[in-house]
Amino acid sequence: MKLGKQCLLSLRVATFLCAAAVSSACSSGFEAGKALSSCTVGNCASDVPPGGSGDGTGTSPGWEAVQMDGTINGGRFDQSKVVEIDRATKTLVVKVPFIAGLQIGAEIPVSIREIPGATVGIEMNPDGTSSLVLRLPLASVLKGVDSLPTSRLPNGDRLPAIPEGELPSIGMSFSRSGNLRGALYLSPTVVGVFVATKFDPYLRLTLPIRDEARTRTFGYFTSIPAKTGFDGGFFLSIALPDDLSRAIDDLL
Repeated sequence: MKLGKQCLLSLRVATFLCAAAVSSACSSGFEAGKALSSCTVGNCASDVPPGGSGDGTGTSPGWEAVQMDGTINGGRFDQSKVVEIDRATKTLVVKVPFIAGLQIGAEIPVSIREIPGATVGIEMNPDGTSSLVLRLPLASVLKGVDSLPTSRLPNGDRLPAIPEGELPSIGMSFSRSGNLRGALYLSPTVVGVFVATKFDPYLRLTLPIRDEARTRTFGYFTSIPAKTGFDGGFFLSIALPDDLSRAIDDLL
């Protein structure tokens, strides 16, 4: 007997939630209460300096020490890289992963009118899955964008892990067909993105985004349950640590 489309989606969601719960409870590198109370987005400074060496990309002197590679810790997307700095193009790259099995494909990036030099597109990962990819000029990330209205999640809830609960935002379509919608949030040193999904994640679960050594927390990845009249989805938030922000500002 063939499973219906809704049933398949429910099964995938259930798999995601079970994996997330097990990983959150059992991962030796993540204690949820401690992580969430010790570092919210916008307050993620650390005494550990960014490290690195020349990478052969032809970056100017000083940029070889600028490094920010962050992966999700726990859940269905455990160890998925969701943030990095492209030193050659001076951009912050933010990726929102999609659940394996959902046929998203890839799309050519399009410009974001409100942020000169920024683009958004859908790219394929080596494992065949897709990610929504934002490329934001570091100068815009450091300064934010003027004249944008502040807002919460589309359903009215406060933004997860954001002390103010809201940020300057742009509601937008992330795909050329218009079937992938959400919002981009941008204030000085803080980036957030919400992507609506046609299935309901059911549970609100927040996981940290950390460096490989798990000594720095760069942000959080949160599943957002559906509410009456609003689709559920995923919210990803990133904050540049203070020392890294200062280093980039000196180099730009």
